[in-house]
Amino acid sequence: RHGLVHLDLKPGNLMITRDFRLKIVDFGLAQAVGATTTSPTVGTIGYAAPESIMGSMRPTFQNDVWSVGCIIAEMYMGRPLFAFHDEEGAMRDILKFTGHPGGPVYPPGKYPSPVDCDVSTSWGPYKSDASNRLQDIDNLAADLIVGMLLLNPNRRRHLATFIQDPLFNRPSEVTS
Repeated sequence: RHGLVHLDLKPGNLMITRDFRLKIVDFGLAQAVGATTTSPTVGTIGYAAPESIMGSMRPTFQNDVWSVGCIIAEMYMGRPLFAFHDEEGAMRDILKFTGHPGGPVYPPGKYPSPVDCDVSTSWGPYKSDASNRLQDIDNLAADLIVGMLLLNPNRRRHLATFIQDPLFNRPSEVTS
């Protein structure tokens, strides 16, 4: 709404008010959408988009879409989807989740190229284990999460489509 990418969305930066409104806090890493930053902004590793981990210096809303996908997964699973705290381990875990044919994660010229990054830019092949990791959660939630956690940021679900997602448009289950 304000043209900002938060770049550090995680459960600790989400607050619920007394009247049950969601508030996002800690905009210390926020950047203008599409602006070129002077250095890569990663945020919290377990929630950071792979392009951020790889050193992209052009934040987009898709960075935050990735983080929200991680948060939704954690809400359903009761634990973080990606539990690594170092960039190399996080990228390996992400590629195992998304799957990867091998080679460069982001081919030169197709996506923002990584700069001074401590993470390998080329990886071996990985078969996606997303269905195994998400097998115990609601199918609609799993579909939404997978759509938000695509390696290619241009293929991730767009923020504007969330409100129409079937997960949010079904009758609530009331339990007593």
